[in-house]
Amino acid sequence: MKKNTLTDKAIDKQKKILIIAIFLVITLFIGSSYALLTNFDKTDNVITIKSGNLTMTIAADTVNLNNKLPESDEDGLKGTTTTITLTNTGTMNIEGYDVKLVNETGTSNVSTLDNKYIKYAISLDNTTFSDPQILSSNNNIIYTDYNLAVNASKTLYLKVWIDNAAGNNAINKTFYGTVKVDLKQKSEMPASELIKS
Repeated sequence: MKKNTLTDKAIDKQKKILIIAIFLVITLFIGSSYALLTNFDKTDNVITIKSGNLTMTIAADTVNLNNKLPESDEDGLKGTTTTITLTNTGTMNIEGYDVKLVNETGTSNVSTLDNKYIKYAISLDNTTFSDPQILSSNNNIIYTDYNLAVNASKTLYLKVWIDNAAGNNAINKTFYGTVKVDLKQKSEMPASELIKS
């Protein structure tokens, strides 16, 4: 009888140790999985964001529209260029993606200048830029493309400025922007979202 009791106690102790070990392994797996899916690296004027199937690198002097004056399209196109490089680091093709420039949220930076006064232009070669457009004119999408193959990259060059039409509406106003990428894969469901302040 005592042997069975000791054996039962030993088995119960082993079960408890096994349960604790499984719990620790699961906890470590969840923690490391999140770390593998999202990673932010920042060096001088270069920010790299890795999430799931995409790595986004943004390099430039920071786009800063704080207390800037409205300017003509001609002057806006002479301004600072922000370089955005998207690389498919996953194991399947990205069927489509939208690059958006949206008001930053969830931080202490609050935009006080309406999107309808923000203008932008995009280039794929850093020499020929698209016609300037108002940011809010296309649901904040500044670039759409399809079929980014595994290990392939796409580089965009972005210029942003305050539209001359803003006039006095831009006085003492600020715009804090976030570059966001929505990916689509086979199921046409968003596969990933990346945010860069």
